[in-house]
Amino acid sequence: MKIEDLEKALQYFVIAVPESEEQAKAYFWARKALAVLRSMPEVGEPLSLEQLKQMDGKPVWCEDVERWAIVSVSDAGKWKDVPFALFEKNGGRFEWNVEDRELSLYSYPPAHIDRSEWTAEWIYDDCEFNLPKCSACGCRSKDAHYGHKNNFCPKCGRAMTEKAWVELERRLRG
Repeated sequence: MKIEDLEKALQYFVIAVPESEEQAKAYFWARKALAVLRSMPEVGEPLSLEQLKQMDGKPVWCEDVERWAIVSVSDAGKWKDVPFALFEKNGGRFEWNVEDRELSLYSYPPAHIDRSEWTAEWIYDDCEFNLPKCSACGCRSKDAHYGHKNNFCPKCGRAMTEKAWVELERRLRG
């Protein structure tokens, strides 16, 4: 469900439900929840500069160096309201200006999907009535044998075709 859908539902709630003290409290907390949802980044989206300015002292995932960093935002001087990423790498300490370096910072590490862990292929050998088997789990498939080439292995669920991989990746990434 998208935030816009929640807002519509909330507006309907306010219009359709008679006013009471309990309903007013529910409406108040629902509005607060929507405000929090609006401030959160979309799944897979890097944090904006405005979001980073509110995260002084908080950890973020820096995709550019593949490690956690701490956000540092000065409240005075030349660097006032400029977010920096502080991290250590190979024994050195670094403090990078997020905007100047065009860093991609996240609340959590983005999902990395290793294709080899999610795919397999049908192997055709001369065993068991010439039924193809999954290269990952060894499952034999009569559907693949009869030309109904399975997109997914019926036993381990791995993608067996390019079309299946595209579909699986879309589902995994949400």
